[in-house]
Amino acid sequence: MQYAYDKEGNLASISYPDNTKITYGYDKNQLKQATLANGEVIKWSDYHWFMPSKVTYPNATQTKQSDSLQRPLLIGLTANRKTLLNRQYSYDKVGNITRIATENGENNYQYDLLDRLILAKPNIELQKNGLTVESYSYDAIGNRIGSTQQLGEWKYNKFNQLIKWGEGTSQTTLSYTPNSQLASEVSADKKLSYHYNAAERLISVNDETTELVTYQYDPFGRRISKTINGNITYFIYTNEGLIAELDHRGQMTVAYGWVPDTEWGTSPLWQASLTAANQTLQTASYHYLITDHLGTPQLAINNQGQQTWKMHSDAFGNAVLDPNNQITLNLRFPGQYYDKETGLSYNYFRDYNPKIGRYIQSDPIGLNGGINTFSYVGGNPLLYRDPLGKNPVALLFGGIRACMANPQCVAVVGGAIAYGVSNSIKLLEEYNYGSSNNGHASCPSASISTTTKKSKDKIEGKGKWYCEAKCNIQTIDHKLDGKVPERVQAAHRGSSQYEACNAAKDKAVALAPRDTYTRHCNCRCWKK
Repeated sequence: MQYAYDKEGNLASISYPDNTKITYGYDKNQLKQATLANGEVIKWSDYHWFMPSKVTYPNATQTKQSDSLQRPLLIGLTANRKTLLNRQYSYDKVGNITRIATENGENNYQYDLLDRLILAKPNIELQKNGLTVESYSYDAIGNRIGSTQQLGEWKYNKFNQLIKWGEGTSQTTLSYTPNSQLASEVSADKKLSYHYNAAERLISVNDETTELVTYQYDPFGRRISKTINGNITYFIYTNEGLIAELDHRGQMTVAYGWVPDTEWGTSPLWQASLTAANQTLQTASYHYLITDHLGTPQLAINNQGQQTWKMHSDAFGNAVLDPNNQITLNLRFPGQYYDKETGLSYNYFRDYNPKIGRYIQSDPIGLNGGINTFSYVGGNPLLYRDPLGKNPVALLFGGIRACMANPQCVAVVGGAIAYGVSNSIKLLEEYNYGSSNNGHASCPSASISTTTKKSKDKIEGKGKWYCEAKCNIQTIDHKLDGKVPERVQAAHRGSSQYEACNAAKDKAVALAPRDTYTRHCNCRCWKK
């Protein structure tokens, strides 16, 4: 793997394991073009608030529309005068997505007072495509205790570990290791055991005495191999995500492309299949990936603008694949890779079970990722994502989301829109708009003092990206309310936005006082 950069520090080219090269072009530091190894070109244009509203693929065009707060309103794809994908989004007053209309039908959503999803109701057209009505209920700390998709009792122990769910033949019983990792899973048709290394990473899964799969990891925690029935697959990564899969000979079999300088696992661009012996990316078949607002692939097309893969999924990521799919695509929620052999999705630091909307391991950063260390994104998978499997990330700036609940704040921002999003965000910060502890937005009055604990350390790191991270503080002991800072803040420099942002978040999280944890960590980043 080799990388080259332009004089501004932008990624200019990347060389793949087969020695082919992908090149990138920029205009005033904005990505304008990617040229693939086979000569095909992807173009980005019509930038609005630093985001392109048009992406041109061979024989297809993607368009995006956002509102004044940079929330997606429309994601569409047309090819050969046909609409292949259409996503239209509606929101409530606190920024939750209440409706997604698609080319195949629409889904409507409802939430409880803590912004947790309690109902997803697809219309008849979507139900014909395999989606079902989803209804959920939760206990006080966010454990799922009811679901129309998994009937029966949901039972937890004192450590918030799910130990039983389902009924009849689908009833499943689970046990855990002393370090809060899933150890066994028993149902009518399987008896699985899970095994971990000293770093608490999943290394094998057995069905009774049969070994289903084994895994290996590098020092950075990335999964670098998977072995099934003696057949090994190797994985290679860049700063943006998985870039190649290799067989036992070191021959690349699948390659991936990503938008440069984006958050880990959130911006897949293409997948290429190398099916012939010694084939390279110069002759491979490319499939361009179209994602939803989260960054989850929804559609793949070839260079003729023809659909080659499509997926519908429920709110928590259970996939319904089109029976006419021509390729296998394992990318799921941002940062996730689906493992057919287990039904789990590898999510960098943990493994996610979409069937129950939970991780099988406790959060490696403990309560800093939220009071429930097993839940996925706090029960709101339409507004949050967790590319690293350890800390949910809001799609919207916290201040902007909070502002939506307060007419006065909306008026303030509305007057600032002409100055661009960065100034609007700055206005929000000056007015101290934030989120209350229960997840709903609030606008502090003049009598409330909003305090932020800032890192006094020298800004560390080197690179063209500078990021400031802010996290809200949630108390575990309510006696501490009003006695600890409402937010923590830290900054870091890095060679990529991903590196700088995550390092800044880690530093901010470390500032959380005892008996508190952080929520809704967000970054503001600048490029030199």
